[in-house]
Amino acid sequence: MISVSTTEGGNRAIGAFTASRLASNDIKILRWTVASGGQYALQRGNGPNLAAMSWRVLTQSSVFARANDLVDLEYLKRDGLLVLRVNGAVAAVGALTSAERPSHDTGATIAGVWGNGNNLTSNKLGGWQWLVPVSTGTVTRRMVSVDSTLTMPADVKLNPAQKRQAVGPVFDIRDYGAKCDGVYVTDARTQAGANYVWTNSYNFTSADIGKRIAVKGAGPVIANANDGVWLATITAIDGTAARVDSNATSTVTGARCVFGTPDDVAIAQAQKEAVRAGGGTVRFPAARTIATVPLNVENYVSWAGIDRNVSWVHVLQDNPGNGGVAGTSDWLTCAGRTTDNPLIGATFRDFGVNAEFHVHSAGYGTAVKPLNIYLVQRCSIERMNVWNTPATAVPFDHSYDQVTIGYNFILNPGRLAPSGVGPGGSGIGAGTKATGATEPTLIIGNVIRGMHSAAVAGPGHNGIFTEAQSGADPDAGVPGYRIVNNVVEGMPNGISDTGSTGTIISGNEIIGCGNGIRLAKTTLPDAYPGLHANILGNTIRGCTGPGETDGVGILIAMPSGGGPNLRDYLHTLITGNQIFECKSWGVSVENPAGSSVEITGIVVQGNVIRACGRSGVRLYSGSGRKLRQIAVRDNQLVGNGRRGISDDRAGVLVWSGATLEGGRIQDNDIYDLASNPTQVDTIVTTGATLTGARISGNTGDA
Repeated sequence: MISVSTTEGGNRAIGAFTASRLASNDIKILRWTVASGGQYALQRGNGPNLAAMSWRVLTQSSVFARANDLVDLEYLKRDGLLVLRVNGAVAAVGALTSAERPSHDTGATIAGVWGNGNNLTSNKLGGWQWLVPVSTGTVTRRMVSVDSTLTMPADVKLNPAQKRQAVGPVFDIRDYGAKCDGVYVTDARTQAGANYVWTNSYNFTSADIGKRIAVKGAGPVIANANDGVWLATITAIDGTAARVDSNATSTVTGARCVFGTPDDVAIAQAQKEAVRAGGGTVRFPAARTIATVPLNVENYVSWAGIDRNVSWVHVLQDNPGNGGVAGTSDWLTCAGRTTDNPLIGATFRDFGVNAEFHVHSAGYGTAVKPLNIYLVQRCSIERMNVWNTPATAVPFDHSYDQVTIGYNFILNPGRLAPSGVGPGGSGIGAGTKATGATEPTLIIGNVIRGMHSAAVAGPGHNGIFTEAQSGADPDAGVPGYRIVNNVVEGMPNGISDTGSTGTIISGNEIIGCGNGIRLAKTTLPDAYPGLHANILGNTIRGCTGPGETDGVGILIAMPSGGGPNLRDYLHTLITGNQIFECKSWGVSVENPAGSSVEITGIVVQGNVIRACGRSGVRLYSGSGRKLRQIAVRDNQLVGNGRRGISDDRAGVLVWSGATLEGGRIQDNDIYDLASNPTQVDTIVTTGATLTGARISGNTGDA
């Protein structure tokens, strides 16, 4: 057990602990609730007792305490780490020296959490919830703790909030033989045609023989299949160089490189033990783990690290097989899952996946993913780093019943995917199971960064992509998504809703994407477009791209080729958005010639659209197509038309040849106060056919 000692009302460490009878590999957890505000900090100190200790800050988090926060303190003896979690999220990680680690034979070295500390920003962190036994005066009180089996002691009484976050069994992959000895360097050197790797930042030794190694830029370049990754195995050490079992394709210096022992067998065994226990968590330590082969994930098994910035998995993989079939070219996979056998109750959290050395030389496929998670029920992926994935970074297709994708950092997703076309290659790709049952999918607080720019169309497709699965009729009541408070930067499309009912896209920030928010038909052959979407309160800035019409803030478009299941109504509400400095139109509603439907019921209301390259709002239909009951009202349309394109410098442009049936363009403020105005027209309808459409009450000096 871990005991916790302090003097009631004292000004020293509250939450400090000494450890007795600690096993060599166990993980100990203290848990308490916070009664008043202050800043969290991990401390270390020395002295015969708490009152006499000299303390100093080990690490101090930027997170401040709030009343009723639930706080966990973990001591990982094997790693010498203290991990402080607040409401389940990592707030601080501190490393102890061997002398400072709590030991079984002395209480003189103590580490813990400071409370009421006079060297912190606030002195009011105290007020912990103590558990029995309780005495008076100078007290020894126990906080919530667990023993070496991670089982709560029988005499510990938890309140409801603590019960909800009780820790289940944890299976550290090192206990099953994992080496976790990956080394990552950024100064690797190779020579074309030679089978050696050099680096100045690491001294290769005979212990490295047999390890897998990967070097970026030294391998073949195959379009949409390999971007220069060289995978090999170390066979010998010659002086300062590692000799490997194949030759480099290219000469590189200053290259990114990772090498280590594959831990696939240990990872699989840890999951097997978790299944045998009826569920649990496969734990990645604060180290770099090498993974090389696919592994099917199981029900009620979660995957977690210490923190996403210290627990890393590197996928080194170029497996044969079909890149579009799960289980042949991915890592954690749901191969074999069906609608009758979904993945249930799995979470993925608090570790990082770097897939920059994950390729599929046979060609791009949507299954070339480190995380190929689909057909999921009550699952989540939270607080992860997912970087440099060949295809989609976080796929949750066929998802239903309280699925959450939240607070992840996704970097350069879909790096091998063709730019902007075809399936896959997104930061987050989610599809509802589409049964008509309750299927809330929450996508919240993620940050996604791609490589799309004004000069080069970036790889991949969408920052966030949502759809209903094939054959799912949105009008039958398939619930939509809640896409809130995400940041997407530098993707061909920021957020795409391509098939569900009542999706809410709110509070997101989209920067420098090809299109900011897009509503269109999915790539699935028999799917429907989405209906009744709500696009509100987003900030969309600087949409761009190398193409002439790239850079639309919000785009609603029907396919020109028609297709089954298309509906001639969308009823989308676009309101309260800030759209500015986009290359093309702020909002564009498009129904091209060849479309088999009409677009009906779009409302563009209360938005601020300014400084865009073309007109603020564009309404377009091709030959034989219509836009029906479109409302553009109460918007601020300011200083658009900056690219100076003839006849496309208006507040509202009804494209020549378009047919607008019903609806209104009303009560918009349209102006340009620059000394040389670029928005030279208020509303342009030249060449368009308007039937029953009302245009009135618009003001401005353009």
